[in-house]
Amino acid sequence: MEGVDQLSNSFLKPVGDSHEVFRAAMNALAYPAQPRVLPSDLSPCGPMAPGSLALLLTLADHDTPVWLASSLATSESLRKFIAFHCGAPVVDDPTLAAFAFFSSPLELAPLARFAQGDPDYPDRSTTLIVQVEAFDDCAWRFSGPGLSSPRSFGVSPAPKGFADMWTANHAGFPLGVDLLFVCGKEIAALPRSLRISEI
Repeated sequence: MEGVDQLSNSFLKPVGDSHEVFRAAMNALAYPAQPRVLPSDLSPCGPMAPGSLALLLTLADHDTPVWLASSLATSESLRKFIAFHCGAPVVDDPTLAAFAFFSSPLELAPLARFAQGDPDYPDRSTTLIVQVEAFDDCAWRFSGPGLSSPRSFGVSPAPKGFADMWTANHAGFPLGVDLLFVCGKEIAALPRSLRISEI
């Protein structure tokens, strides 16, 4: 909603709220492919949903460059929001981004376009944050750390060719990107350590 006063569209309790959002994100990564509650009382900002905004406020600052998919990059209100609340530089080169934001999984670019980290610092990779319409358990099966047994998980709409993209991403482990999917007030994560197969 471009008409919302974005100067006041922020956490009511910045320290406590950001801590809760950060904990939700870490829990999602620790228990992958399993939706977790993502606390957020924010309003949307342009095409960016409240859950993604909460992650933006929690994770981004003047030292963390962000990259925006085209549907988000054209939102003047979102750029003003980022400048006012985070001070994070918005970069055009995805390899420079600490975090990349998408308003739909259909926008997902090849994962190899983003920073993969390097052997000495694999954490210097991009984390992709993707808004989805729904979670489902009919698309892919994942196995790996954090899962006691293989788990089915998917998102709607499903990005084309995702299984191949993720297989290539996992093949470079410990390098590669991690994904956070946001749906309403829920979050689910796919860390690069997971293996994928199609159901």
